[in-house]
Amino acid sequence: MSETIQLPSFLKTSMAVDLLPVVKLHHTFVNFEEWEHSVRFYLRYHKLLGFLEEDDTIRPVSRVQQTSDKSDNNLLHRRLFVYSIIWRSGEAVLCRSTMSFSNQTPREGLLKEVYQNRQHDPKLLWDAIRAEGYAVEESKSSWF
Repeated sequence: MSETIQLPSFLKTSMAVDLLPVVKLHHTFVNFEEWEHSVRFYLRYHKLLGFLEEDDTIRPVSRVQQTSDKSDNNLLHRRLFVYSIIWRSGEAVLCRSTMSFSNQTPREGLLKEVYQNRQHDPKLLWDAIRAEGYAVEESKSSWF
């Protein structure tokens, strides 16, 4: 099993989260499917998966929303929590700006996309990491 991220003890609300913890994505994407599954499970368990999907039955409020009203603070905090889970679990990929692996170099622009995400939209971060992961998987399958 891959390395996992440590979550604050107050977030561990059930044995289910302990049995399937959030996996850290390896910088070579060797555990990409395991990482994606664990993040989805964790977010679904905490009813936060709607921030990554366009399912309005899960998330009744717009994914990208400017919040100035105090009543929207909970939505903003939940959205930033999702962003931080994705960032923390994918930081090996996000922080390897010049690293190369298996004759592959990181897709140019990944870090630029992420750092230009000024609203800290978790879906944009999720999509950027997944696009890179799928590109790496596709390049690996073309080798055979």
